[in-house]
Amino acid sequence: MVGAELSQVETAFLEHPPRVLARVATVGRDGMPHVVPCGWSFDPTRNVIVLGGRDVSATSRFRHVLASEKAAVVIDGLREGAGWSPWAFAVRGRAQALVGPPAEIIVFLDEVRSWGL
Repeated sequence: MVGAELSQVETAFLEHPPRVLARVATVGRDGMPHVVPCGWSFDPTRNVIVLGGRDVSATSRFRHVLASEKAAVVIDGLREGAGWSPWAFAVRGRAQALVGPPAEIIVFLDEVRSWGL
């Protein structure tokens, strides 16, 4: 997969992101889903979402990605002062667990959906 073609709004979102957590979903060897919040950034050089955190290489999400090479990420929130006005940027697809240093998980922009940005 080459990756999704981003809209202008999605590109602007990634270039000037809000300060919010992401939620990363992975699947364990037992087939059970695992979802946790984590810090994130966008690396335009590699065109990937980068998931970090404290001791990320010791986490279940890191081991799950190492085994499956897949993940889904949602970055979302509510527009302030606009009542119930949710927004989200969601990615799913290939992922890699990189030992580092620093250890990190990268998620390729294979499938991107967004709303309310």
